[in-house]
Amino acid sequence: AGPNQKDMDQQFAKSDTNSTYGSASVWIPAGYLYNQSIIPSYSYGLQMGSAALGYPGSLYLGGYDKGRVIGPYTTYGTQNPTLLDIQIGVETGGSPFSFQNKTNLLLVDNDDGDSINVEIVPHSPSLYLPVKTCEALTKVLPIYFDQVTKYYLWNTSDPNYNSTVKSPSYLSFIFPPAPGASDNVTIKVPFKLLNLTLTYPIVASPVQYFPCQATVPNVDSGIGYALG
Repeated sequence: AGPNQKDMDQQFAKSDTNSTYGSASVWIPAGYLYNQSIIPSYSYGLQMGSAALGYPGSLYLGGYDKGRVIGPYTTYGTQNPTLLDIQIGVETGGSPFSFQNKTNLLLVDNDDGDSINVEIVPHSPSLYLPVKTCEALTKVLPIYFDQVTKYYLWNTSDPNYNSTVKSPSYLSFIFPPAPGASDNVTIKVPFKLLNLTLTYPIVASPVQYFPCQATVPNVDSGIGYALG
């Protein structure tokens, strides 16, 4: 069964010069195209590209670009997906670390369980993770927390910096299986893509940073864990 129209548009409150309020209905692009039978569904597939690597992003309305999906995928509904663990591994060849892989890097503050729910926010350049998790990563990666910028910066003078960001090593995020599947889903992000650049006005000259943002959830302010 197809979705109702209310699922394919957005409602916005509005006011006129007489301060009387009403609402405006605006079509979601994929919903409108689906309603006009231009695309087969009102879903969409989004993959962020990399400016540093010259790799373009992709937005696919009515499905997803199968050429950009590698390995099994997972799904989630109205609730944010559950992150089970964060790991470090090497896709192929030798490791730039003293280990080939490391698990259990997701450390939850106040010992509140061993997993967290995370919002997916592709428009953000940061990983909003527990404080203990960000601190744990400083013990295995050439990164440190800078008190001035309040960012985790790469220690570019450390010999392990170049060997890490130029290697086939990755930071991986472990999610539960998709419905009907049995194996967890691992999403691997190469450290080359986690070597980001801070620029003016945050810093006077470009500085390399690692996008971990130590986060303490706050229900009242709407702050929570998220993956950018």
